Amino acid sequence: MRKSALYLLAALFLLVISACSNDPGTKITVSFDDVGGQAAFPTAVAYQIGDGEWSNLSPDSEGGYTFYVPSGETRYGVAVRCNGLLGSSSQFGAVYQLTTAESASPTLPCPGTSAIATITGTADVSALASSASFAVYSNTASKMYDMKTKGEYRINVPENEKASVVLLAYDDSFSHGFFDLIGGRVFHDINATGVTSEDLTLKATDTIGKKLLGPFELPPGFTYGGYSASLLTAGGAWAFGLGRGDNTGGVFKTIEGTRSGDFYALIASAPDGARSLNWQLLVDATEVKNATAKLTMVPFPSGYSVTAASRPVFALDGSNDGLDFHALTITSSRIYWQYMFSKGWQGDLASYQPPDLDGLIGFEGSTPRSGEQLTWYLTSCRGDADPGDYFEAVHSMATSELMTALVPGELQSAEVTGTITVP
Repeated sequence: MRKSALYLLAALFLLVISACSNDPGTKITVSFDDVGGQAAFPTAVAYQIGDGEWSNLSPDSEGGYTFYVPSGETRYGVAVRCNGLLGSSSQFGAVYQLTTAESASPTLPCPGTSAIATITGTADVSALASSASFAVYSNTASKMYDMKTKGEYRINVPENEKASVVLLAYDDSFSHGFFDLIGGRVFHDINATGVTSEDLTLKATDTIGKKLLGPFELPPGFTYGGYSASLLTAGGAWAFGLGRGDNTGGVFKTIEGTRSGDFYALIASAPDGARSLNWQLLVDATEVKNATAKLTMVPFPSGYSVTAASRPVFALDGSNDGLDFHALTITSSRIYWQYMFSKGWQGDLASYQPPDLDGLIGFEGSTPRSGEQLTWYLTSCRGDADPGDYFEAVHSMATSELMTALVPGELQSAEVTGTITVP
């Protein structure tokens, strides 16, 4: 009996060892989204384990992209190559580098895959007595209509069964600035496929509301700070020009028709030449209230420079504690690449060089060429969300080019920018 018990224990031990040896590690599931936050389909995908070689990643039988980070390793990277940015000739790509503790399900931006729909109809702001002109905003476009309070509009949006557009009214016939804005409304759940008809009408009660932006301190040596604000709807429309102010304070305007899932983006920035300190508050439109910025980051040094190369080398921020991630954008007339890498992935690294993906299928031509002029933006970020949230969030087209992750809460950042010519 004693021998039988020993044999049984030995067999169980071997089963445990066998199970451990077959442990594939941490499964990583990679997703991609377009400017409307919808699923996107990339041209090529690649991944990296630790500091190893980058390899192409093919879709599985269900069209998903997954791989495993083996036990004992936590650092990994994923890269995506997309078609031209919203149909342009530019090559768009993104790279995320982080750890399994931060996220096992990153979502990378891929705007070039979006099919474009057109929304058209009649826009009418005449119910506001002092209105003199109007504007319509979507995900990727804005159209201004002078000297009229009612008329046909036409605007493009990425195809979306629940698209949004924003209609704004102004009391000046030609100016569509902050001081001229008198009313507006968000129109949700538009089935934007092909050419879609949707009339937009403001009511007499669709006047703007106002919230205050408090004064904030400038860092030593900085002489100016400014406020701005915009509205991002759940359907992807982004209306700019809703806020104005400086470091002594300001005002931002709210509009009707918002609901949970729409966000106001409040931004304060203090520029000093090529560098700046920034504060962003992304707040649900149903919870919006007065706000005050705090610029708590240490700026990049005024003499910051980059080691010019086909893959430039960037010295990383060593002055700020508690960073969550870094963001880097490199653009030229031919390419547009976004990089995000977490503090956990960075570890003790004092500099960053974009990975060499040129030899992988689908990533040909991703490395800048000799003589190519590059514009770059390097940002160090500290937020009040979990670091992984910034890698998993859906994206929106914050400007005509930049896709940004939508994470509610405050985000502090130090940024520096410049240009180089590839030797």
